[in-house]
Amino acid sequence: MRSARACRHNHFDDPNIPDEERLFRRIHLTHIVQGDGGKSEVSSAAFRDIELSVNLE
Repeated sequence: MRSARACRHNHFDDPNIPDEERLFRRIHLTHIVQGDGGKSEVSSAAFRDIELSVNLE
């Protein structure tokens, strides 16, 4: 298993995942904020971590 430090610097585009594949990121409830008009939206803070975990559809 690679360390977190190694993961931060070894990014690559996995050729086994097609460009048209839909990816989903789990968003923690603390990243849901009230936006304009009272609608809930995802805070930009949810995407600041350079290591994003995703699920394939």
